Amino acid sequence: MRKIAFFINPRAGEGKKLGLKSSDDIPQADYSESESTIIGRNFVSSITFPESVHLIMPDFEIYKSDGFMQFPYTLVKGWNNPSSSADTKNFAKKAISEGAELLVFVGGDGTARDLLDAVGHAVPVIGVPAGIKMYSSVFAYTWMDAVKELEFFLSNSVKFEDKEILDYDFKEDRLKLFGEMSGIQSKTYNQDPKQVFASTDISSLGYGIAADMSSEISYIIGPGSTCNSILEALGVPGTDLLNFKIVKNRRVVKSRAGEEDILAAMKDGNYRLIISPIGGMGILVGRGNYELSDRVLTELRPENLIIVATREKMIPINEIIMIAPVAISDRFGQYVRISVGIDEFVIKKLKIIATSRRN
Repeated sequence: MRKIAFFINPRAGEGKKLGLKSSDDIPQADYSESESTIIGRNFVSSITFPESVHLIMPDFEIYKSDGFMQFPYTLVKGWNNPSSSADTKNFAKKAISEGAELLVFVGGDGTARDLLDAVGHAVPVIGVPAGIKMYSSVFAYTWMDAVKELEFFLSNSVKFEDKEILDYDFKEDRLKLFGEMSGIQSKTYNQDPKQVFASTDISSLGYGIAADMSSEISYIIGPGSTCNSILEALGVPGTDLLNFKIVKNRRVVKSRAGEEDILAAMKDGNYRLIISPIGGMGILVGRGNYELSDRVLTELRPENLIIVATREKMIPINEIIMIAPVAISDRFGQYVRISVGIDEFVIKKLKIIATSRRN
C-alpha cells in the first residue's frame, strides 16, 4: 500500500483579498470556502486514485464535503481553528512517521518553509499553488499541472531533483534561500525558482521609462526591483518592492494599489500597465502580482502593456509566461516585446498557461 500525505493550508492566499503580501494573522472562521480549500478540493477530485494508494490527511472539516472522500484515508488529529504553522509541521512529521512517501500541499512559500523546517529532505514534495508568495521551485504552475505531477509519481515515471525553498524576508526586505527539498523533475509542469540578478543598467532603464511618461496617462507600476527603478527615477522615496503603485502626472496617487484601484485606473482606457517578469522563472503574470485578477486581465489590452527587464534577467529566459484565464489568449500574440534599456528591446515567445475558474 502506497501512502501519500495531502493537506491544505486553508489560510493560504487569503491576504490577496485585502491587498496584503502575507496571510499571517488574518482571521478566517470558515475554511470550507477559502480559496485554497477550493483549489485543494478541485485537485483531489480530479485524480482517480488506485486502490493501492492510501492518503494521510489532517482531521479537519474542510475534507468532509459530500463526495470528496471516495478513497482510503487516515485522519491525523490535532488541527486547530484557526490553523497554525505548528499544525503544518506536526502533520508532516506525523505523516512521515506513518510511512508517507510523498507530501502534497496546497499553499505558498510560507507553507513550504514550514515543511522544510519539519521534515527537511526526508520525502519529496509537490506544491499546489495557492499562496501569495510562490517563488520556490517546488510549485507546479497550476493545480492542474500538480495533478499531472502526482499522476506521474503514481505511475513511477518520474525523476527527482533538489528544489529551492525561497521566501520573502520582510525584516530584511529581500528574498532569501532557506534550503532545499526533493521534488519532481519537470520542465513542463513545474516552475523554475526565482533568481535575483545584479544589474548595471537597471537605473538607466528606469530613467528611460520615466522620461517618456505622459502627464495625461495613468501608469500602473508593478512590484519588483526593476519596476522600482522607475519610481526611483521619479524621486519617489521609501518605495517597497511588493506592491503595485499608480502614478499620474509623475506623482504616486496610490501607493498600495489593489484590484479595484487598478480597475479604476484602467476605466477610461488611458493607462499603461508596467510589469516585469520574475527573474529565472520568466513568469510575467500569476506569481506575486495577484492584484492582476481575472477581472483586470480580461480588461487589459496588449497595446497598454509595457514589459520591462534588465538584459541580465532576460539572458536565461527563453519564453515569457502568463498564468491567466484562457479568455486573454485571443488578444495576445505569440511574441512580446520587452524594454531592456533606452530605446532597446528584446522579443521573446509568449506562453499562456490557462487557469480554470473556481468551482
